[in-house]
Amino acid sequence: PFQSIEHYPTNKLKNYLNKVRYKNTLNFLENFIYKKKIKNFKQIRNIVAPSNWMANIARKSRIFKFAKIKVIPNPLDTNIFKPLDKNFCKKHFNLEKKKIILFGSAAPLENPAKNFKAVINTINNLYNSIDTKDIQLVLYGSYNETLIKKIKLSNIHLGFINDVKKLAMLYNSADVLLHPSKIDNLPQTAIESIACGTPVISYNVGGMKDIIDHNLNGYLIKPFAEKDYLDCLIKVLKLKKREKNILRNNGRRKALKLWSEKSVTKKYIEVYNEILDEK
Repeated sequence: PFQSIEHYPTNKLKNYLNKVRYKNTLNFLENFIYKKKIKNFKQIRNIVAPSNWMANIARKSRIFKFAKIKVIPNPLDTNIFKPLDKNFCKKHFNLEKKKIILFGSAAPLENPAKNFKAVINTINNLYNSIDTKDIQLVLYGSYNETLIKKIKLSNIHLGFINDVKKLAMLYNSADVLLHPSKIDNLPQTAIESIACGTPVISYNVGGMKDIIDHNLNGYLIKPFAEKDYLDCLIKVLKLKKREKNILRNNGRRKALKLWSEKSVTKKYIEVYNEILDEK
C-alpha cells in the first residue's frame, strides 16, 4: 500500500520512503498510481501490519508517515493447528517411517522469492554429506517436474492440500519445515508448522524473526548462507527425543500466546477502543 504497483519491496522502495533524497526512477504508470495513493490514503490514520518488519517500513514511508501503526499478526485456528500423533499422521499420507523434511509453496517453484533453488542445493548437499537412507523429502503445493528431478534425495509430492485438518496432519508428519524464502512478511505456513510443534528453518528476512525464536522453536539463518542452512538441517535431523519435545512445546506456547484467534481478537478490540476514545 505504501508503494506504487509493486507487490514486493524492490530496489525502487527508496522512492517511497520519507526523508530520503533520491532521483525519481518511477515510470509513468508507477507515478500515476503513487500520486493517487498519496491523495486517497493521506486521511488514513490507523494502520495494522502483520509483522514488525512491515510496520517499520510503513512508518518510514511518505504515505503513512503520520499514521498510528500497530503490529497484529494474522489469526490461526489453534484448535486445528496443534500437535498430533506423528505416526498416525504419517499413516494417513502413506509416508514411510523415515525422518521427514517438508517444503511447500502455493506460488510456482520457479518464483525466485520462494527460493526453491536453495531447497534443491540444501537437500542435495545433505544427500552428499550424511547417510540419508532414513530421510525423505515431502513436497506439497506447486509442482515443477524439471526442478524436482534435480533433487537426489528420495522425495514425494502430495499436490495441493486444501483441507486445513489434513494440512495440520502433514505438518505433524514432518520433523522440520524448510522455509528459505528471500523475502516474506509473516508467512502462514511457518506459523502453522510451529503451532503444530514442527520447527522451521528460515533465513532471517522480513517478518521471520517475529515467528522464529532461534534455537527455541526453530532456526534463523543469516541470509543467504546455504552452508549454515545445511548445518542447521543436519542438526535438527540429529536431535534427540527430549530436544524435539522442547522445540515442540516452545512452538505451541508461542502459537497460543500470539496467534490464536482469542489473542488476535483481543488486540483488535484494543485498537478499536483506542480509536473510539480519541473521538
